[in-house]
This record gives sequence, structure tokens and C-alpha cells, in this order.
Amino acid sequence: MSHHYQESFIPPKVPVVYVIDVKGLIKDMEKKLGTIFLEFQREENIKRNNQERREQYLLERLRKRRQSGQSYQSNTNNRNKTKELIPTLAQAPAPVPPSTSKEVLYRVFKDLEDFATNLESRNVTFVALMNRLLVRELTELERVRILFHWISSQDLNSIHFSDNVLDDSPYCHLKSIKEDRSTYASLFQRLCKAPGIHCKTICGYLKCVEYLPDHSFKKKTSQFVGEWNAVLIFGEWRLIDTDWGARHIIDFFEGYTANDKIVYKYNEHYFLTDPDKLNTSHFPKAPEWQLLHRPITLEQFENAVQNWSHFYEFNLSHSSHYNGFIATDIKGHVQIKLLVSLVITNSVFSFNRDISMEKASFLVGLLHNGTLKRYG
Repeated sequence: MSHHYQESFIPPKVPVVYVIDVKGLIKDMEKKLGTIFLEFQREENIKRNNQERREQYLLERLRKRRQSGQSYQSNTNNRNKTKELIPTLAQAPAPVPPSTSKEVLYRVFKDLEDFATNLESRNVTFVALMNRLLVRELTELERVRILFHWISSQDLNSIHFSDNVLDDSPYCHLKSIKEDRSTYASLFQRLCKAPGIHCKTICGYLKCVEYLPDHSFKKKTSQFVGEWNAVLIFGEWRLIDTDWGARHIIDFFEGYTANDKIVYKYNEHYFLTDPDKLNTSHFPKAPEWQLLHRPITLEQFENAVQNWSHFYEFNLSHSSHYNGFIATDIKGHVQIKLLVSLVITNSVFSFNRDISMEKASFLVGLLHNGTLKRYG
């Protein structure tokens, strides 16, 4: 009986009265919000002061350059700051290979880069952005450099666009890119138009992350198609990919989810890339925009090894295999040789033999006893 009583026993309900001090909660919330606002305002003031110092330093450097006679002499029609600039050359020349390499052509202006990446420029016109970037004081090369750094510093994952974005503005184009209605190449060409830089949008095939060596661009003409740019600097055409320079796609095996697939991170390789280094991953449909003395065919592009930017960053070059398909011996073994520059002294290259090829960070197709085996 006692056991039955314990199971059916229901404790009495005791009324509980909660007294909420609404005024006290409001005061406490106002205090916390005030503290947050003051901290936010302090950080904004620090950013603003730092950017003002950057601008003053940059203006002073450009003023000294003008006094020394090294200033970029723009057309008199370019003095009106309410209009876009006009190109130095009225007519853009035909595409021909550049006469110098990327290293010979440009210097990295750290002050220009810091100024561009820290500039507050949301929802302004193209002309206003050019004025803020001080492009009228810059050479053609410096203009392209500062535009490349500005566009590559825009993290579309963290930018939330409002509904009242100005039409035909930089942010309008960025919003269209985020919504997959436009491309980086289209925005960069529009950016170059404002400071009077000749720029072309190039359409062609890309060996991107999803590409596999057995893919046929001839059979699947609509897959792996993209756009990049060519800009005219000092009378010569140079190649730029602002999309690949600003962001990259993370493979599933790197531990990211689908929502984190696109990561925004600057990549210097795709600024004024030498034609012979870009043509392993980019193939323009118009062959003259390869900017090579000996243009390659689409078949040669398909067969060639695709080199990522790190390949050139570590000064590597191929020594044994130049095709994406690699034939093994009867035991399934293959030996790949790469040349490493002696300048690279602190880098260690290794391959983990235990890593599964399905999760390898590079993709190869192997011909083993006449049968194609795909990995990746």
C-alpha cells in the first residue's frame, strides 16, 4: 500500500509570484547599450584617425613627387573631379605579348594598398570612389594597383547590402556579384573606366577547383566558363583575375561546410599575371588574348598540367611530367620530378603517402594498364 501511495502522490502546487522591475531592466539595458555604443564610437574614431593619417601621408608623398617632376601628367580634361577620367591613349592598341615580366614591371606600394583596403567607401558613385582613392595623382600602374586592392578587400560574406543601393555604383555591382547576377570582371572593367584605364573583359575556359583532368572543353562547352580582364599599362596589355585574386573555393575535405565554401582571401598571383603562368588555368576563347608569342590550342590546354598560384609562389617548375594524365609502370608506381629554385631555402615539401587520394589537395588522372582511374 505504501508503494502505491508513493507512486500516486501529487505534491501540492505552491503559487509563485515574480516581481519584475521593468524600470530597473530598462535602465540596465540603456546603460549596457550606452557602453556598447561608446566602445563602437571609440573604435570608429580610431579607424577614422588611422585612415586620415594614411591619407595625409599618401598626399604628402604624392606632393613631393609632383615637386620633383615625377608626377603623372594627366590630360587637362581630367581635372574636373565631378567627371570620370579619360584614357591617356584615345584608342587601345591590339593585344600583343608584353615585353617584360611582372617582376620587372611593378613595385609594391604598401601605402597605396593599406589606404585602399581601409577606405570607407560604401554606397558612393564611381567618381566619388576615384576621388577618395586619389587616382588623379597616380600613374596608370598605381591606379590599377589601388583598384585591385580595393576590390579584393571587399568581403562579400560580411557585407550586408541595403535596399537603397545607388544604381551603377561600385556597391550596386558588388551586390549583383553576391547575388550571382554579375561578375568581378564586369565590375573591374567598370572601375577601370572611371580613372581612364583601358580594360577588356576576356571570356574563356577555367581549370577551377571542380575541374578534373579528363574533362573535355570541346564536348562540354558550357561548363567551367568564366571571365577575367586585360588592362593596358604603359602601352602594354597585362592580365588580371580579380575574382581569383579576391576569393577562392574551399574543398569539402578541408573541413568547411557548404555555407563556408567561398573564402575571401587576397592572392597576389592574379595581379598582372604573366601570360605563360596564367595559361595553365585560363584559356580565352579569342586566342589573341593569350598574349603569347606562340598561342596554344584548346587541346594543348586540356592536356597541360594546371598549376595553382602556390606552384609559382615557391618558384617551382616541371622537370618530368607536363600533362595532366600520368602513366604509371606495371606496379602502379610513378615518379614526378619538380625543379625547386635555390632561392627557396626555408620551405619543406613533403607528400603524406598514407593520405587517401580521394582527399588529396591536387587532382590527377592516372592511366594504369590502359584504364583511366580518377582520383579526387
